[in-house]
Amino acid sequence: MRKYLLILIYIVILYGGNSFAQKDFLNEYITIAIENSPEIRAKESEIASAKENINGKSALQDAEFGVNILPEPMMNVNGEQVVTLSLMQMFPFPGTLSNQRKEMQCMTDGLTQAKKKITADLVYKVKVAYYEMVLLNEQIKVTEQKSALLKQTTESAYQKYASANPNSKQKSQLPELINLQLKAEELNLTLETLKDNLTVKKKAFNVLLHRDENLSVTVADSVVEEIYDIDAFTFENIETFSPMLAMLRADSKASMHAVEMQKRMGLPMVGVGVEYMINKETAMPKMEDMNGKNMFMAMFKVSLPLNRKKYNSNIAAAKLKSESIASNYEQTKDNIKAEFLNLEQNYLNEKKKIALYDRQMQLIEENIKILNVSYANNQASVTDLLNIEEKLLDYKLKKSLAVVNINKIIAKLQTMVSDYEEI
Repeated sequence: MRKYLLILIYIVILYGGNSFAQKDFLNEYITIAIENSPEIRAKESEIASAKENINGKSALQDAEFGVNILPEPMMNVNGEQVVTLSLMQMFPFPGTLSNQRKEMQCMTDGLTQAKKKITADLVYKVKVAYYEMVLLNEQIKVTEQKSALLKQTTESAYQKYASANPNSKQKSQLPELINLQLKAEELNLTLETLKDNLTVKKKAFNVLLHRDENLSVTVADSVVEEIYDIDAFTFENIETFSPMLAMLRADSKASMHAVEMQKRMGLPMVGVGVEYMINKETAMPKMEDMNGKNMFMAMFKVSLPLNRKKYNSNIAAAKLKSESIASNYEQTKDNIKAEFLNLEQNYLNEKKKIALYDRQMQLIEENIKILNVSYANNQASVTDLLNIEEKLLDYKLKKSLAVVNINKIIAKLQTMVSDYEEI
């Protein structure tokens, strides 16, 4: 009982530890990538700029202040008019400014969703790059195991050959020894190539994180399958939470407010103001008690939008843009749904592969036990035993590749349904 408990603890530490290591390292690199991303910083500045424009572009037009100076005073009932001061404020048709503000707000919301999309895409790239490095680690580990296995098999074959009677059939094992030596050289080259590839991958990974390419990158020893949340990954959730679709919905709302704004801009504007006349006394006033007194006068002005072609053109352009966004939304939704269905099927395919590899590895392990007995009784060659053991390692690597593919699929689905904070 104690033996099985120790085995269970070892499995939890080995695989659980790898899972924690993979997630911890990955989350750390994701955070670094987001903090260092110039594209995200640029989008944040664009959002801040758009927010500043909300108040600026939805405000009233500047009031007009005028000064009229008469070179020669003009006679009126108050005396002689010398200066006239005027102040006028134009007011657009009710609803114009509110729709303009709502349009800008929706455009800002669209930029926020665009930032989420950029962030989610960056997270996906970091995850894919990291999983590929972990897979390379697995390939290096399997190649090293093959190399050690080959070395052990070669030594065993040499001992068997050396102890054999020169007239024995075991003399025919010499070509096998040569083949083993050739295979060892191939494995050495493969191992060297894999290590070089991992070095380059780490440098490219640092570039993706927008930092010095020579910085150290810690990669988990083995890949661990991520959890597939079937309730989160439904097309209904994707349509609701997809940053791309949310961005298009925000653009659609903005275009609808733009249509309403253009309609109201084609309606009369009202101006309200005041005029102040400065007068000086005259020797012959028409009204003695008003002589030299300044005077206020209220003003009222209405614009006449008679150039209907201009306004109708702007309204038509806004409507066409709204229709374009609506069509783009439907097309994007169809594209996302098709991609989702493919990802869903690919996930099932990879799960089937893993189940198949598990069954095949079990059969190979049973076959290895039989071959070991046959080899000990000189009924199987050293090459037969080596090939079957290498095949077991190959299936372990195939399983790792399937797990990496599953993790990439889940990472893509996470990108489709949400932004980084929810991933």
